[in-house]
Amino acid sequence: MGLVALFGCAVVWRIFPALCPDGPSVRTIPLPQQAYVWQRDWNFSVREALNAHGREMAGLVVLGAEVAWKPSGPQVFRVPLDYPLLRSLDRPIGLSLRMGGYSGTFASNTAPAKVLDDLVRGMIAQAASNRLDLAEFQIDFDCAESRLDGYRQWLEQVRPRLGQTSLTITALPAWLKRREFRALARVTDGYVLQVHSLDRPHGVSAPFILCDPDAARRAVATASQLGVPFRVALPTYGYRVAFDVRGQFIGLSAEGPASGWPEGTQFRVVATDPASMVGLVRDWTSRPPPGLTGILWYRFPTGRDAHNWRWATLAAVMHGEFPAPVLRLETKRSNPSVTELFISNEGSGTYRGPVTAHVSWAGARLEARDGLAGFESVGESPETLDLRSGWVQLRPGERRVAGWLRLTEEREVQSELETE
Repeated sequence: MGLVALFGCAVVWRIFPALCPDGPSVRTIPLPQQAYVWQRDWNFSVREALNAHGREMAGLVVLGAEVAWKPSGPQVFRVPLDYPLLRSLDRPIGLSLRMGGYSGTFASNTAPAKVLDDLVRGMIAQAASNRLDLAEFQIDFDCAESRLDGYRQWLEQVRPRLGQTSLTITALPAWLKRREFRALARVTDGYVLQVHSLDRPHGVSAPFILCDPDAARRAVATASQLGVPFRVALPTYGYRVAFDVRGQFIGLSAEGPASGWPEGTQFRVVATDPASMVGLVRDWTSRPPPGLTGILWYRFPTGRDAHNWRWATLAAVMHGEFPAPVLRLETKRSNPSVTELFISNEGSGTYRGPVTAHVSWAGARLEARDGLAGFESVGESPETLDLRSGWVQLRPGERRVAGWLRLTEEREVQSELETE
């Protein structure tokens, strides 16, 4: 059952304009897949990634501003977006307003309501002045379940400021069971169901996961019964989780500068398993549940991300393919008798495990050698050398030097890579 058959072209057009052209179209991916661009700093790596792969998404939702509701007053941060770059991508672009938790009143005559109203007006006006036609305006609000009815009042207030731009919101699975959510959702043109989160770990040895596929399926099945179009947000990211010397949780870090942790801090890394997301993508793209109009990935990868997937991994998962590493051993002559060894990952998945580099030659003797980056010599003869690392983590597109060797004479070397 197609999206147009479920909701009619007019509804889908408001959220995904590219899905309802004037004539028939052919889609290589049955369910549109978009991505969030959530960086506050549009540095070189963000621009480089968008230039390289932004056109491969069905659309993007970019963070435009953040609001923190403080006792001293709201703190607003506007993200300096690269509007010419966004226009050049020729993709549907959504603008997102992120709002932190709020404990005050939602009445329209209050100062917070005016701040929200002015901010939405300003964001819409700035996009228009930069000739960016918005596909949607999305609000991501940390709203308590008990206050969804107040949130609806805010949405009803800002809705007229958007003109023809679609209004969407993010929602948590726990909201779906609330009566107030049905009324809230019907104020919008659709919502994004966030099925990823990290609960506070009970200890350093406790199991934790960012997205449980079974729970995600249950949440989508519940959302399908509400009669409001929705997308589902799936994760690509990870965290470095910190625990004190007693094993108690003290915080976490994602991308950005390293946090200063106290002495004795223990760390665990929790990351999204690409293989577990493949099953969801396959199921939902082959037979979209009623009401599901797309997938939104959080978040669009850049080359500098430490805990996020690489683009090659996301591209594979989007097409329902299991990411797999492909390691390659390269040799490079730095001078006539010295050969350097490099290992690169040309696949779509991260490699984790032992690696051994076998090198051989003829007609010369091994004069010197050294292993680098955790590699060390585990066997050698006058005409062979083995360098091994007991543990290598190599992400897609990464390349590192494994070592070097110097022969008594200039000779070509043969090389072979062994993994387990």
